[in-house]
Amino acid sequence: MASSSKNFILFIALIFLAINMSFRARQLLQTTMPSIPSLPTIPTLANPTSLPPLLAMPTLPKVAVPPLPAIPMTLPQPTLLMQKAPLIY
Repeated sequence: MASSSKNFILFIALIFLAINMSFRARQLLQTTMPSIPSLPTIPTLANPTSLPPLLAMPTLPKVAVPPLPAIPMTLPQPTLLMQKAPLIY
């Protein structure tokens, strides 16, 4: 069988497939949707007339915090004398 006859047969099959698919799609669009059953309703609970009183929050005992050490206002001076390195250009 020649290559052109195979191509022709594939072309006819493709046209038939496209026509068949479009027919099925049109048939699906024309059918009516089944009715969706309604969802069950959730019963509402009765609102309470008064709420119970809130419990008091317990308090933590007061703890004495020692004072922080004082920070010196001046920096300590170095005790060793350092010689400057000679500059080499």
